[in-house]
Amino acid sequence: MKKIIHPTYLLLTVLIILMSACDRENMDFGKESNDYGQVNLASMGLSVNVNATPVSRAETVDPSNYIVGIYNAEDETLVSEWKYSELPEIFQLKVGKYKVIAHAPNVGIALFDEPYCEGSKNFEIQKDQITNLETVNCTLNCIMVTIQYDENFRKLLGDEANIKVTVNNKYSLNFEKDETRAGYFPAEVSGNVIDANFIGELDDELDVPINKSFLNINMGSQLIITYTLRDANGDPGTGGAANPSVEYDVTCDIVELDGSVHPGEEEGIDDFPSGGDKEGTDPTVTSGNKNFDLNTPIDANDYNEEVDGPVVVNLLASRGIKNVIVEITSSDNDFVAAVVELFGATSFDLANPPADEDHKNNLISLGFPVGDEVKTTETVPFNITKFVPLLQVYHGMHQFKITVKDVTNASATATLTLNTK
Repeated sequence: MKKIIHPTYLLLTVLIILMSACDRENMDFGKESNDYGQVNLASMGLSVNVNATPVSRAETVDPSNYIVGIYNAEDETLVSEWKYSELPEIFQLKVGKYKVIAHAPNVGIALFDEPYCEGSKNFEIQKDQITNLETVNCTLNCIMVTIQYDENFRKLLGDEANIKVTVNNKYSLNFEKDETRAGYFPAEVSGNVIDANFIGELDDELDVPINKSFLNINMGSQLIITYTLRDANGDPGTGGAANPSVEYDVTCDIVELDGSVHPGEEEGIDDFPSGGDKEGTDPTVTSGNKNFDLNTPIDANDYNEEVDGPVVVNLLASRGIKNVIVEITSSDNDFVAAVVELFGATSFDLANPPADEDHKNNLISLGFPVGDEVKTTETVPFNITKFVPLLQVYHGMHQFKITVKDVTNASATATLTLNTK
C-alpha cells in the first residue's frame, strides 16, 4: 500500500528548506505576517574568550549551557531566551531593532573556576526578511582572583587558615591554604574594591591582622595576590616566627583585559609618590574651551557651536594613558536608554572600547577616540560637541564623569554637566 503524503506537510517541508537557504532574502510570509520578519538563530556563532587565566583550569569554556536572549534594543526588555544548545533555527519577531545577549549561566554569584562571560550583538528585523546573525564574542565580565604564598609563609599557615576575598562588600569566597583555583566575582565596570582578609592561625597565632584592600579595579581584571614572609631587615623569604621581628608583605599584580600587568592600588598607599621612582606628573582633566569650565553646567538649549566653540575636555597623562573611563548619568530615563542603545552601557573605557562593533562604531562616529588612539598617548581630547544637539530633545541634567588613568595607575576625575529644558 502506498504511503500518502499530505499536501500541507509537503508544502511546510519545502518552505523550511527554502528558509534555511536564505540570507536576508525577501520572503513572502503571507498577508498575516502583519509587519513581521524572522531571525536565523542557527547562523549565530558563540565565541567565549576567558582572558588572563594562567593558573585557572577554566581556560576553555563549553558554551552549550550559555543563555542566549533576544531583547528589544530600545528598553532592553526580554523577548525570549534559550540555552545556546537549544536554540531554534528560526524565530519570528516584529519589525524593529533588537539585541542578542549571550552570557554564562552563573549570574550574580561568586564561584571558583566558573568565569562569567558575556557578549552582545545588535540586529534589525525587516518585514518579510530573514536576518542572519554574526558571531557573538563573550568576554570576561567579572573579576578573577588568585592567591599565592611563598614557601616560608606557607610553612607557618595553620590547617584552617584561609583568605576571605570580598568584592564591593557583597560577593565573597574563602581561599583555603591549598586552594589553587581562581575565584570569579561579579563586578561593576570600574571602581571596584577588593578586600583580602586573613582568617585562622599563622605560626600558632590566631587571626593575625593581615588585611588588605585594593581600589579602582576594572571589570575583566585578574588579581594575583601574593603573601610573602620577610625578616625585620626587609629580606624576603628568610623565614622566622610570627613575632614583632617578622614582617609580612602582601602584593597584588593586576592583569588587565589587554594583557598589561601593573601593581594594585592599595588603600591609603601611594605606590608612586611625587618625586619617587616614576617620572612625570599625575594626570589632569581640564576644560579645553575658555568659554566654559568644569564647575559650571552648560545650558545645552542655548549652546551654539559657532559662537561658544567646542565642548571639549583635555585629558593629560605625561606617563602615558592607560584608561579613559566615561560614566554617563541622566535624570531623563529616555536619554539613559538611548545611551545604552548607542554604546551598550552607560559606562565604558575608550582605551578598551566595547567588543560589539556597532557600539564601537557609534563611539567613533560621534568623534570619540578609541583603542590605540588613547593607549600610551599623553594627551587625548574628550570632545562631545556632536553629542550636544542630541541632548536637546531630552529634559533634565546629564552628566559625563570622565576618569583618566595613567600607566602607573594614578588617576584624575572630573564631571561635565549639561542641562536641558
